[in-house]
Amino acid sequence: MRLGLLLSHIGETNSLTVTQEEVNRSIMDQARQLPGQEQMVIEYYRDNPQAMASLQAPIFEDKVVDFILEMAKVDEKEMSPEELNEMAEAEAKEAADKK
Repeated sequence: MRLGLLLSHIGETNSLTVTQEEVNRSIMDQARQLPGQEQMVIEYYRDNPQAMASLQAPIFEDKVVDFILEMAKVDEKEMSPEELNEMAEAEAKEAADKK
């Protein structure tokens, strides 16, 4: 739940939106999965706002994650498994001490 709220906040703060073209592409992807029933699938999404929202949500989340990855600065550093465990334990202890 928290992750969804965080992604939503980041997306809204940075004016990220789902375009109609992206939604249409997703509908067509869904329609292709049911050969011979494409028109029914299209009408289903057109007539059902909740179904349409279920397509928009993952598109929006993907856009937010892509945005975060673009903004992230990644530094690679080689470490042994022991060093990684020590670092994780130190961060967990630090987080627990702040509570």
